[in-house]
Amino acid sequence: PGANIETVSFVHTNSSSDFSFIWLGVQLEADFSGYDLGLVEPENRTSVAENVPANGTRDSRSFIAFESTFDIQLGKNLDSLLILPIMWYLLPAPSIVQKKQFFDEEE
Repeated sequence: PGANIETVSFVHTNSSSDFSFIWLGVQLEADFSGYDLGLVEPENRTSVAENVPANGTRDSRSFIAFESTFDIQLGKNLDSLLILPIMWYLLPAPSIVQKKQFFDEEE
């Protein structure tokens, strides 16, 4: 039923979205729910549009809900690469000048 709905196709809708930062990326979450009038018998559409259908009725089966999560992240090994400059600073290589002085003392 109902491919010829002219104006509103969903009623009693709820929607939300959230944007957050995660480690090395961003995350977008979105939720939507409502009653699809295209799934309701044509003679019941005005009553469903005015009032939420009672649970267990035939019209309550037109309830649809979507939940989605979208993540954009950099590669999983990139955090290891970010640690390398810190390690070079904390654990520097021995200086060449010190090695040369050590060899000069042995001779």
